[in-house]
Amino acid sequence: MSEEAETIPFQAVILCGPGSSFPTFTTNSDQNPKALLPIANRPMVWYAIDFCRRMLITDITLIVPPSSYQAIKTALHSNPQLTFPGLATPNLLAPKDLDNNTSTAQIFRLPEVRDIIKGNFLTLPCDLICELSGETFLDLWAVQACRPGGNGHAGGLGVWYQTKGETVIKETGIFGANRYVERHQDDKKSLPLRHSLLRAHPRLKMLSSHRDAHIYFFPAWILDLINQNEELESIGEDVLGWWAKAGWQEGLSQKLHLDTILNLQIATLQK
Repeated sequence: MSEEAETIPFQAVILCGPGSSFPTFTTNSDQNPKALLPIANRPMVWYAIDFCRRMLITDITLIVPPSSYQAIKTALHSNPQLTFPGLATPNLLAPKDLDNNTSTAQIFRLPEVRDIIKGNFLTLPCDLICELSGETFLDLWAVQACRPGGNGHAGGLGVWYQTKGETVIKETGIFGANRYVERHQDDKKSLPLRHSLLRAHPRLKMLSSHRDAHIYFFPAWILDLINQNEELESIGEDVLGWWAKAGWQEGLSQKLHLDTILNLQIATLQK
């Protein structure tokens, strides 16, 4: 990891759902939540925690439904695979209003979650198994997204991966308000594009066979964007998509209150 990345305070938020998409294995999510399903003799969440540990991130919080809290708490203190000698046990948070229908953006509006996030943060799912080290992504974020540019604002970084071909190669993309393109197709299989997008990015590249890994490196101010726009439900689709579109669609940054949020950030940094 670069020296620059090591100096950036960072915390990790791991989202641990109940496992409704794995009914065969999690019929009783209270006692056997998805995060504890064994993968290669290790609980699934071990891989996400290890991913963060290898980036030297020690402030790690698992967000879990209240129904899964006790089972995961017990595992963190008793499962030998989840005890890290010499390292603090990850924090465990079960917001009282978190349930199976809570959207990913709504999770970050819950007061308990807002209270624990103090700065730049990484969010990732508990079912992450990635062959690339997180240090690679953190270094890229530190160099391209975190370093303030002409506007003084830190951006974000997301991870997508190729789904076609014999070799699956992880790829990254900076989505700091101008690099992420949300694809929409109509009934005629055409793709409508705004002229303002083409004027802002005339050399546009579209990747149609990539899938979102749901690994996002965020600046602290993204919480204000989420909380001031309650219509945003999904992190991957709504928050990233509208944030990016605000970079070329006239008037959208004002509608999303981005100007106010970022000006407040500059004022706070100048104090």
